[in-house]
Amino acid sequence: MITREEFLNKGAAYKAVYMLDAIEKAFLAQQKDIVATADDKDTAEEMKQNLIDEAAAYDHVDTGRMENGFKVRKAGDEYEVTAVPYAKYVNGYDREAGGDGFMDTAAKQTIIDTGEHIQLLV
Repeated sequence: MITREEFLNKGAAYKAVYMLDAIEKAFLAQQKDIVATADDKDTAEEMKQNLIDEAAAYDHVDTGRMENGFKVRKAGDEYEVTAVPYAKYVNGYDREAGGDGFMDTAAKQTIIDTGEHIQLLV
């Protein structure tokens, strides 16, 4: 990240590209869907790792975009686990094909591993 002074010393083209890049990053961050919530960060991080592991176990890792799209963020008193939008569609397809989706399996594994409650939102 550049400082304010460095930014002000740059040319107009640089400023425009920098601002468009910042806007794009903010827009993409908002595009993530919340797939689960947890009361503490450790449980949310465990859920994130279980999502990554289960996506691989269900053979949903192709380009790595979904795998790299799982994130944890703080929201008030709880933590949210987010994913790229199409992850919930893949989970829905798993449910139709076999009963449990990879997110369902990850949530169950998180509860077993941590003993803490996780709220699955898909």
